Amino acid sequence: MVHGLGPRRTACLLDHFSTPRSVLEAPLPELEAVKGISEKMARFIVDFDRWDDVDRVFRVAKERGIDWMTPADEIFPDPLLQIYDTPPILWSIGDPSILKRPMVAVVGTRRAATYSTDLAREWSMKLAQAGFVVVSGMASGVDHAAHQGALSAGETVAVLGNGVDRIYPRESTDVYKAMTSGGGVLLSPFLPGSRPVRGNFPARNRLISGLSLGLLLVQSGMKGGSMRTARMALDQNREVFAIPHDLHRAFSEGGHYLIKSGEAKLVDSLEDVISELPPMEQPDGPNLEAVEVALQSRLQLLSEVENSILELVDDEKLHVDQISRTLDLPMHRLSAHLTGLEIQGLIRQFPGGHIKRLYV
Repeated sequence: MVHGLGPRRTACLLDHFSTPRSVLEAPLPELEAVKGISEKMARFIVDFDRWDDVDRVFRVAKERGIDWMTPADEIFPDPLLQIYDTPPILWSIGDPSILKRPMVAVVGTRRAATYSTDLAREWSMKLAQAGFVVVSGMASGVDHAAHQGALSAGETVAVLGNGVDRIYPRESTDVYKAMTSGGGVLLSPFLPGSRPVRGNFPARNRLISGLSLGLLLVQSGMKGGSMRTARMALDQNREVFAIPHDLHRAFSEGGHYLIKSGEAKLVDSLEDVISELPPMEQPDGPNLEAVEVALQSRLQLLSEVENSILELVDDEKLHVDQISRTLDLPMHRLSAHLTGLEIQGLIRQFPGGHIKRLYV
């Protein structure tokens, strides 16, 4: 809450004073002596008096089931301790122990082609089955599909550009609810209640790449958040992978550029990704108990109609017309339920109106 005091200046202060309390109790001359701290910044620290606001933030967080962690806490993600601007505090909803498992970022454009969202969903599901935690940013398009796929088989982390108690964008509501009911962690460096303003997203992107052993760029133009996240991954010495696309497909130039420049590895199978990750970091396999708990949590929240749909659909494809006739459910109502089940990673909708269940 100190004006202008970000992760880098905080790190400089903690390197010098060791503890936050010592920083806040330091006299002005000692603060000014710290490299990177100007006289103006030192004055902001000395004059800070918003303690009622600090108390309110922690009170609200507790009321809303929001946890917090700092680099001094054992549960803090180890990969973030290795990056240049480690966040001084992270806010979370969900099981923070997930953050100690090996993670892979899956990112891409909001305006993704169906081909790309299908790949993101499929590869994320397989990453989760292999024991990795999938990290993304809960944006529309590729991010959304990545969370869906991961939730269908394991665990996922969403790093947000707003407070963890805010759902953004609105179409991510069902994914948000599925993550908070089991199998996921919502993570943010921003105070509870923070709005998703444009200036927040570079920090969000930096944490997505920083958390991960490697980053998979599914589809991206030359500009935009996913391309910037790939650049940050390279700066953080993370592996970057890109999926090739039709040369004339819109918003695919970014991945092609990184492949052509040698900054990203061209991959056409998930095995290409896993084989390039550090061997000592690869997991032995999925946490089957955690996967089952997450699945059962999602199933318990389903409506009677959604349960009826799942009873009809097995691992063989079933057409929506047959589901509509069997349940005597109008198509517009059925479509809404199917969309919700797909977002939760419980079914998959295929072109032509066929449906398949994604769990046994």
